[in-house]
Amino acid sequence: MEKVVTISHSFEEAEQADKEYYRSLTGIQRLEIMLELNRRWAENNHVDTSKGLERVYRIVTLEGSTLSVSKDYDDQAGAKFA
Repeated sequence: MEKVVTISHSFEEAEQADKEYYRSLTGIQRLEIMLELNRRWAENNHVDTSKGLERVYRIVTLEGSTLSVSKDYDDQAGAKFA
């Protein structure tokens, strides 16, 4: 991964430079960055990644413009959905 340094004179200018930088990358380059960040996170949190990424599927029912989820569903972070 190539390191890039830019100098900005405001937070807005820095945000715009970031957006332009990531927009200029190919999909493969963005994917490589994401995988590198995932690998670093796993190393820092002592996570075994030998099995690959965990697949998670949620089945939801849309009623009108609201989202319904089974009321007994708990996500991994402990949030309760009603």
